Amino acid sequence: MHFDHKAYGERIKRLRRSKGLTQEQLAEKLCVSRTYIGKIEKGSQVGPIELAAELAVLFDVPLEHLLLGNECPANNRRQDLQWVIAFLSELEAEL
Repeated sequence: MHFDHKAYGERIKRLRRSKGLTQEQLAEKLCVSRTYIGKIEKGSQVGPIELAAELAVLFDVPLEHLLLGNECPANNRRQDLQWVIAFLSELEAEL
């Protein structure tokens, strides 16, 4: 499993555009600055996992897809939750 900052930002940009949102509109929904969204979309900044979770809900995509680009079976919440727990455990271990 490998996290690619640039690919993550590109997925967010693609999802934002597919919803017809500007960076400013997305920033307002997330209570962050437009500049912050721009940095995330460029891959120069990632943001906290809480922001990724909010984006996944906003864009109605699995968190795994948002973070890694992987496709998940629809309506498999248990598997999604197990993956998120494993991912957060790995992040914690890196701290």
